[in-house]
Amino acid sequence: TELGREIQPLQYYLDNGFEYFIHNGEISDNFSTHLWKTKYPQSAPFHDPLDTSLQLIQSFEPLETRSGQPVRIYRFKRR
Repeated sequence: TELGREIQPLQYYLDNGFEYFIHNGEISDNFSTHLWKTKYPQSAPFHDPLDTSLQLIQSFEPLETRSGQPVRIYRFKRR
């Protein structure tokens, strides 16, 4: 979604067969601020429980040879 603005609740993705979620770490940092929580009230709660609701399977952190924000790949946990 565009900057996570139109993101659905986690359950939507589980119900519709999504298996993976690729995440730019900068977005979570933004959604942790009061301003973004106020501006995007539907999207902010999605980012809070990512590490507990999804299984982190790979993380790419910035290095001297790769700048930018962390990128994380999560797998949806099936119940």
